[in-house]
Amino acid sequence: MIVEDEQDVREPLAEYLRTVGMSVTTAADGRDALMKLKTRKIDVVISDIKMPNMGGMELLEHLRSDYRDIDVIMFTSFGTVETAVEAIKSGAQDYVLKPIVFEDIQQKIERIMSNRPDGTTASAKTAAAEQFAIDKIIGSSIQVQGLKELIKRVARADSHALIIGESGTGKELVAKALHFESNRKSHPFIAVNCAAIPEQLLESEFFGHSAGAFTGAIAETKGVFESAHKGTLFLDEIAYLPLPMQAKLLRAIEEREITPIGKTKPVSIDLTIVSACAKDLREQVAEGTFREELFFRLNIIEIAVPPLRRRTGDIPELAEFFLKETTERIVSPVRSFSLVAMTALENHRWPGNIRELRNVVERAVVMCNDEEIQLQNLPDDITLNVPEQNRTTEYKTAVKSFEKDLILKTLTHCDNDKRLAAKILGIGLSSLYRKLEEFGIE
Repeated sequence: MIVEDEQDVREPLAEYLRTVGMSVTTAADGRDALMKLKTRKIDVVISDIKMPNMGGMELLEHLRSDYRDIDVIMFTSFGTVETAVEAIKSGAQDYVLKPIVFEDIQQKIERIMSNRPDGTTASAKTAAAEQFAIDKIIGSSIQVQGLKELIKRVARADSHALIIGESGTGKELVAKALHFESNRKSHPFIAVNCAAIPEQLLESEFFGHSAGAFTGAIAETKGVFESAHKGTLFLDEIAYLPLPMQAKLLRAIEEREITPIGKTKPVSIDLTIVSACAKDLREQVAEGTFREELFFRLNIIEIAVPPLRRRTGDIPELAEFFLKETTERIVSPVRSFSLVAMTALENHRWPGNIRELRNVVERAVVMCNDEEIQLQNLPDDITLNVPEQNRTTEYKTAVKSFEKDLILKTLTHCDNDKRLAAKILGIGLSSLYRKLEEFGIE
């Protein structure tokens, strides 16, 4: 059940979770959720904290009192470390800050269900495997072909890997491709954004805890290491781990075992660790903010994901892919890009890389009312470098298209009475005939 007062957040998340095989119910606030819980069997509640009528913390109190079998994930755009700690201590299973990433929510639900004796996420895993197969890495450039070949080689080796690259280049997609190309593909892929976890919760998130280990720990919970056993653990933004946690991570890797909070007996782990960062870890090692021995443990094989500006030949293929993806999701007449619009995309520097391109294409689809995306549908920072001659050509093309459409609609309105149509259009009859000939209208 998704409990969220913002429909623009609630419905897209619900639709995404349904596409990966989950049964989803939605509620607009805490009161609505409690009413629906009387008639529905729910395993996991994902709730916002700040809502009208009844907020997430009050809802959590009711759930812990009357529905103790339900696991709870809290998310909010007003989150602080104190709020996160309070939610976890009050019995929430996990915590996410907005803006949320749908795949992260999916993985957290799968982790929760995998901790249950009867939990099963086979349909979601199958969907994820299909979605993140290596051929979903779009591009035919030499750089992308080399990247795919390296992914296959590393996946066969079953070695820890470090993925480096600028923000928005698709590092998590590479990590998932590594997993689903490996012999571990039938086991869990667990992703963790190290920068998004409050420092006080890191050890519990990584290694888990026993019931009663701290205030609010009402049930034994597996950490991401144990949840990823036999599979792949993806540690994104690894550079943000504080030094004390780096030491514990290093020991877990070297000893191949972890000790949950509140327990004395260690738990053996068998997994591949794939890390990623946009920062230069070598610089951080030199500055003393990242442990050198941990860097060498994680960086057995380094995979560099090229920025989009170094693989501009892939832009048309990526843009067409995102266009198809967007028009399948929203109703739109758009089917293609004009030549000038595509040239503008190819000439842009793309500081935000593939993520920026996806957003630009979606915006263009929303702004376009025709079958073809034109230059004027793109953001100004992308069109600034387009030669004036190309701008003029595209403008004239757009004007002619509009003029032809207007004439056809006027003739239809006048039952093909050309004199009346010319009068309505404000042009002479001879001018109308010339336009009809120019546009090939019989």
